[in-house]
Formats: sequence, structure tokens, C-alpha cells
Amino acid sequence: MKHLLQLLVFITALAPFGALAQTGAISGEILDAASKEGVVGASVVIEGTTTGSPTDGFGRFTIKNLEPGTYTLLVTSIGYAPGKITGVVVKDGTVANINAALTEEVDELEGVVVTAARQTNTDLALLASMKGSMQLVSGVSAQMITKSQDRDAAQVIRRVPGITITDNRFINVRGLSSRYNTVLLNGTFAPSTELESRAFSFDVIPSSLLDQLMVYKSGGAENPGEFGGAVVKLATKNFVDENFLSLNVSGGIRSNTTFQEFRQAQGGSLDFLGVDDGSRALPQGLPADLNRLNITPAEVVGYTHQFNNNWGVNSQTASPDFGLRLDAGRRFHLGGVKVSALHSLGYSNSNQYNRFSRYRYENYAADRTSTTRFAYQDDRYANSVRLSALSNWAFAFSPAFKLNFRNFYTHTGLNETTERLGTNFFISREESNQSYRYAMRSILSSQLEGTYYFNEDRSSLSMLVGTNYSTRNEPDWKRSRSFRAIGSEDEFDIVIGASTTPQNAARFYMNFDELALSNGLDFDHRFSDSDKGVQLKAGYLLEYKERDFAARKLGYRIFNEERFDRSILEQPLEQIFAQGNLRTPDGLVMGENTNATDSYQASNLYGAAYGSATIPFAGNFKMVSGLRVEYNRQQLNSGRSQVDNPITSLLPSLNLTYNFTDKMLLRGAYYRTVNRPEFRELAPFSFYDFDFDADISGNEQLKTASIQNLDLRWELYPSASEVINVGVFYKHFTDAIEFVYITGTSNPYFYYENAQQAYSAGLELEIRKSLAPHTSLPVLQNMGILFNGSLIRSQVDVQSAYSFTYDRPLQGQSPYIINSGLFYEDDERGLQISAMYNVIGKRIFLVGDSEQPTVWEMPRHLLDLTFSKRFTNRLELKAGVSDLLNAALSLREDGNLDNKIDSQQLDKPILTTRNGSYFTLGFNYRF
Repeated sequence: MKHLLQLLVFITALAPFGALAQTGAISGEILDAASKEGVVGASVVIEGTTTGSPTDGFGRFTIKNLEPGTYTLLVTSIGYAPGKITGVVVKDGTVANINAALTEEVDELEGVVVTAARQTNTDLALLASMKGSMQLVSGVSAQMITKSQDRDAAQVIRRVPGITITDNRFINVRGLSSRYNTVLLNGTFAPSTELESRAFSFDVIPSSLLDQLMVYKSGGAENPGEFGGAVVKLATKNFVDENFLSLNVSGGIRSNTTFQEFRQAQGGSLDFLGVDDGSRALPQGLPADLNRLNITPAEVVGYTHQFNNNWGVNSQTASPDFGLRLDAGRRFHLGGVKVSALHSLGYSNSNQYNRFSRYRYENYAADRTSTTRFAYQDDRYANSVRLSALSNWAFAFSPAFKLNFRNFYTHTGLNETTERLGTNFFISREESNQSYRYAMRSILSSQLEGTYYFNEDRSSLSMLVGTNYSTRNEPDWKRSRSFRAIGSEDEFDIVIGASTTPQNAARFYMNFDELALSNGLDFDHRFSDSDKGVQLKAGYLLEYKERDFAARKLGYRIFNEERFDRSILEQPLEQIFAQGNLRTPDGLVMGENTNATDSYQASNLYGAAYGSATIPFAGNFKMVSGLRVEYNRQQLNSGRSQVDNPITSLLPSLNLTYNFTDKMLLRGAYYRTVNRPEFRELAPFSFYDFDFDADISGNEQLKTASIQNLDLRWELYPSASEVINVGVFYKHFTDAIEFVYITGTSNPYFYYENAQQAYSAGLELEIRKSLAPHTSLPVLQNMGILFNGSLIRSQVDVQSAYSFTYDRPLQGQSPYIINSGLFYEDDERGLQISAMYNVIGKRIFLVGDSEQPTVWEMPRHLLDLTFSKRFTNRLELKAGVSDLLNAALSLREDGNLDNKIDSQQLDKPILTTRNGSYFTLGFNYRF
């Protein structure tokens, strides 16, 4: 911690040396007037200077780092008459777009009309948007994504200050778990694809489809008020600057997986597409309850025979990962309407092996020493397939009216085989357990958005209609358990009893479908042409969501213990459930332990209306005051459990900004937000987690959390591509929602609970800086640095009948977070190199009690390197390595309840694993 503070102070001290002039850029295309083809190798130079750029193989050029002003461009090319483009206006943080043509007859291109167009996918546009926002916002542009090997949105978003990733797909913002963040996908609420939590899985969106990713850490009336960490806005690509067709092919090698033995449970013929071919599906005609009294033994045997005997495991060599993506863009006219169309198809197939060491302890004495309940070693083999498709259309009917139609689909299939060996000291047995899991997730998202500008562009009206449909299907998750005496060399005996259990020869089926319909309207009016005038905003957002969830818990059982043929259990696992052994009275049959609470139907009606006013005072001071009113009604029906929670929330916000100069400003904000339970967190459905050998259940008494927020941030923009921010924040929670870990009757019990009071406070620092102004060395002039770090402190007071009360941080909270990077970019040589480093401080993974102590996730140092080289205007090569250090993922318990993990004897390991370093190589070819 001492070294971290010294580093923060040192980097902050460098801030005043970065105050340089702000810049913009000129970009465009030079065409042949007759053929409309791009002119290759034309020279575009600013008149009176040597500053310029040649055109590439498509006739495109970009001139960067230009101070605001009006320029004249001279265009020359062999075989063409010289051309002149006058009146090119470059504004702060913008890219002026030029489209011009060269002919043999025309000597000058006089009076070219140029408009400085705000682009959304460049670093310049991103920082300009951050500077102009009245809220605390950070983000990542598509241009920054191209400098990395980030494969999906989960890897992209970790580059934002104060954000960390859990399980490679969920985000923590300012130390708050994923449930405290709201995600908008193209303007509508992104669906949750997770069974156990309110969370959006960021890994389902390939990074290549992202146009911009923005993270709003302070509240504003126009943004949803349900968050504690941030509102994250994901925008997929929409506009294309030119017609193109490109192919991207990539491969990957993981150090502990590729070319090694890889074991997979028997699957279906379509697993390579991430789709089950039906071989795992529940048999058709199966009764809703196999335990009904009117079902005869013969009928039970008949139903049992309908289940596939797919308990075998195949062994093969893990092949390298593979990815393929085809992108196409087209610009054309339909009558007087300008149309832009972007389409993308993607496929990836990857393998991952992990060896997990798992432990549990019990019998905690007064001195907090304990005994080991079990020690397991899991070999997990996971194959993941992803399909993605995007089709976005943009229609410009006039400069005042534009229409966007965005469509995004993603599907992932996960085939996961886990083989467990270890010792269970509680029952004095060695165990051999298996888990064969297949899960499919899909999201279909569509939005139609129209924007109309009027009143001399001082007013705008935007209307949005959207739908999200998501599914998660886990067909035939098979689990088995076998025992033998400790130290024995005998074969393991499979455990099957007279009744079914979730662990023993079990088959689990789960499916949920969720449909959400939304509609929103936003009105924006400025009373003057200047951005320093009064501005009013108002609008509404409606969403209606329905979820249908159903699970079946089945398993094999002994039909008659007295007459049972024990030799059946001595056979190999893949033969035990052959049809010859599924019989009465001396064989096995299928049983069921599905409960009424294992299914639920739920709906959520959300309605919000807002209004805000931006009022400038005394020149450089600006205030935005707003009020958002949200009505939310959650309804859930699960067996005997009924939930109906209609709640109206008044959410005021106040954002203040003071501009010291054009480059330096100070922001302050107060806002009230809420955090609502998710359907699954309310549902009493009890789920067996094989990994942790624990049961997970919801809590229908869970309350909506209320959060009071304060933010203060100083910002410096040395240039249009650089930023230095230092900020502090404070949050006070009432009824904070956390994930809790307590002792159960047989297995530990995970569930959700409200903490009555809690607070969180932190310090944040962000730096994006170019080295060019500080050196004359050509190599260093092409380099830049990225650093963001956070120091956070929190404390929670848990008071309930289920939890041991003592001072501790919020669950998921890290005391520090560091993301840093070094970038090298040489446009002339088409070369980019980057290094990224990330580490988080230890954080609570599960809140425990005195008998099951709190579990902490330990720090993990991550180092990624990337390299890209453009050989021609059509061919680009990318390579990289992720997790170069192959850092261990480690969970440890706080055995002596002191919030410290410093005793090897008392603070024992719960889980350890390493993912392996990941090496990638790919190329992109532009036709």
C-alpha cells in the first residue's frame, strides 16, 4: 500500500507538465471524378506547410494533431490536375471529414463545404464526449480496442478506471459487485443471462462489434437510477465510412491446455456450433412428476429407458482455439435517403483446462484452529463455442432526421466436464465425483431509434422502441459420486440410494426464457446556439419484462433395496445405466426430487419519467439539476411463494461543473439511486452447486437498497487525446444486498441478505498521456501511457439472525485497483505494440459467519502484451499473449475473523487454480 501511494503521488505531480494545446484532425477520401475509385498515393498537404498525409489503397487519408482553425489543403497526384480544398474547419476534439474528387479538367476544388462531424469510435471523440459531459464518465473507444487483443466486452471494460472483472465476464465498479451496475445495450436494458444473480455477462459481446463503451459513475436524470457502481452503455457499430468486406481469422494456444489431453463427456453432433442436437433433451411425454402414486412400476421402467445412456467420456488432444469473423459495410442511396448498412458474422471455438484444489474446514476451536472436512482436486475441461451476428442500418432522410435500426444476436454453448478426486474426512472416504454440464445462452436484441433536429438544431427529439429476448438452457447436467476407503486400492463404488439426491447419479434440467419490451422518448432543447446557454431535457422510459423459469431434478434410485443386484454398481460408470440394469424389482429406476419452488413465473413493470435543467452561472460555472421518478413493480409466483413489490422512487440529482480554463475543470455531484432484487434473488428455488458442494437459494423477503452518493473530480485535458483525472467519492447504503455463506444441515447454504447500513469511500486517478511533447526521440514520440488506480475503504454492519456480526468491507470490495498500460503506435509503418497490467486488492467473495468464515479472493497480477503490423492496405497481422504471468486465482477463508489473510495456519485456502498464459495470432484481410 505504501508503494501504491507513492506511485499515485508521483504520477499526480507530473500532471501540470501535460498542459498543451488541444488538437483535432482532418480525415477523408480523394476519388477519381470519373470512376469514383479512390486515388492511390495522392499527396494531401496543408497549404504553406509540410504537414500532410498520402492516401492509402482506398484513397483515404488522415492528418492528425492539428490545432483548431481553418485550413486549405493542396492535393496532388500524377496524372491529375492539382486540387485545392478551402475552408476546412477543424474544431476542438473533432475530425473534419473531407470527400473530394480529382479530374483532369478542374484545376481547383473551390468552396468545398466541410462539416466537422462528431465520430463516436475514436479516442478523440471519446475524450471530447467525456469532457463535455456533465456527469462523471469514462470509456473505451473502438480505436482503443484495436490496439489490444481484447476478444470481448468483458476484457475491454477492465481498462476503465475503478472497474474489475470477476469470472472473466461480470464487472465490479468501485468495489461493488455486478448486481450494483445497470447495463444498457443500444439504449435499452441489457438482459441478465445468469441463473443465480442479477448480472449481465459481458463476454457474450465480441469486441469487434463495439463502437463505444461508456461508464457513467455519477447519476443524472436522463440515466436509469438503479445502480450503485455505474450505468454502462454499450453501443454496437452502426455507421460505415465506406464500402468494405473484411475477413478476420485468429488462433490461440493456452499453455496448460493446447496439445494436452482433453476429456469431454459424450455430446451431440452439433456441439461444434454450440447447440445441442436433442440428445440431451428431456424425453418427450415424460410426466410432470415421476413420483406420482398412480404411475406403475412398469411405467417407471419405461420412462427410465427413454433417457440416453450418455455417461461416457471421450479423451482427445486439445486443438488450438479458432476464430472466424466476416464483416461487410455498404453505403448507398435509396432515392434521396442515405443508407449505411453494417453486417457481421462471427464464430469462435476455444478450450480451457483448469486444475482446481478445493478445501473446506470445520470444528473451529476457541483459538480458531480447525479440522479439514474435505480436500479435492478437480480437473475441469471446458469447451466454449460462440456464434454472433450483427445487422445495423442507418437511414439519413435529411440532415435533420435520422433513423437507426440495430439488431444483435449472440449464442454461446459451454461443454464442461469436471472429474474430482479427493478425500472426505467427515465420512472417512476417498471420493471420485463427476460433473458433465452443457449450457446454452442466447440474446437477441433489436432497437429502432429515430432522431429529429428542429428549431435551427437547438432542439432534438429521440424515440426508441426495443426488444430483448434471452434464453438459458442447461439440458441434462449429470452428476455422480463414488466412494472407497481411505488408502484403499479398490475400485470406487458409485453411490446410489433408495431416493434421489442432487449429488448422486443425478440429472438436472433447467430452462428460462425472458422477453422484454421497451419504449423511450428524450427531448432536448437549448435556448441559444452556444453550449453555455440554458438547456432543458425531459423524457420517459418504459419496460415490461416477463420470465418463465423451470427446473427438473431427476436421478437414479434403487427400486427395492432388499432385492437389489449389487453387482450393477461394480460396473464402469458408462455401463451402470445401460437398459439391462434399468429394471424392477432388482435394478435401478429413475426418480424425482423436483419441488414446487423449482419453477417460477415472474414479471416486472418499470416506468420512469425525468426532467433536468442545465443552467450556467458566472461564466465558467454550470449546474445541472434533475429529478427522475421511477415506478417498479416486481411480481413472482413460485409454488406457495408469492411476491408483489410495487415501489415508487424519487431520485434527485445535482451535477456541478466549474471550468478553470478550456483544459481544466472541477466536477461535483450528489445523486440518489436504488438497487432492486433480481427475480432469482427473490425466488425460493434451491440449486445445488457442484463446484462448491453447496446449496444456493433466493430470499423472498429481500428489500430494495437505497444509496446516497457524493462525487468530486478534478479533470485536466492537456490535448484532445489526453486526460488526467483525480476524484473522490462517498456512498451510504441502506439495506445493501450481499451474497452470504452460512452452515446448512448437510451442505453450506448460499443466499442473499440485506445489510442494514454500509458505506464506501474512495480515491480515483486516471491518466492518458502521450510522450511526444516531452521528447525528441522518434521512438518515444510514438508512445503513450495509460494509468488508472483506485483506493477504496468500506464498512458494513450486518445484523440478522443468520450472520455473524463484525466490522468488515462490502462483499466484492477491493481496497485498491490498478490498471496501467504502455502503447507504441507508428502509423507510417503500420505498427502497434502495447502492454497492459492489472491487479486488484483482496476482496470478499462470500460473506460468512463464525462457523463458515468469510471467504476472500486474493490479489492476482495480470500482464498482457499485444502486437499488430499492417503489411499492406489490405492485410494486417495481430499477435498477443494474455496472462503472461500465469497468476494464480486463490480463495482463502478468514479463519480468525480479523479481516486479514496473513496466517497460513488459520487463514486457509479454499480454492486455487491457474488459467494458463494465452497466446494468440490472427490476421485481417480487407477485400
